[in-house]
Amino acid sequence: SVKKKTLEHPKACAIKRVAYQNKLEHFKQQGYPIVYMDESGFEAETIRSHGYAPIGKPCIDSYNWQGKKRTNVIGALYEKMLFALDYFETNINSSIFYNWCKQTLIPSLKT
Repeated sequence: SVKKKTLEHPKACAIKRVAYQNKLEHFKQQGYPIVYMDESGFEAETIRSHGYAPIGKPCIDSYNWQGKKRTNVIGALYEKMLFALDYFETNINSSIFYNWCKQTLIPSLKT
């Protein structure tokens, strides 16, 4: 019979997951706000993976490998409220993330 797949990461550990969930629940019970953060990137130009060519000939295309037109966005979520959004025209590294936390996220948190 056909069944929907459940994907599991090869490094997933059920014991560590339960420990994390218990710790998270403990913080929630103490009244700590839980803020989730994430980063996502968007390409201005996407490459088509398929194309047309005469039978027996390879399908060759060109691409400007130097022209990285990528926009990255970082944001935070508290309950159902999205905040501390910022976008970057470069790849996110630890320095950019640290500065985003310091200059955007922390000042926007309610005390």
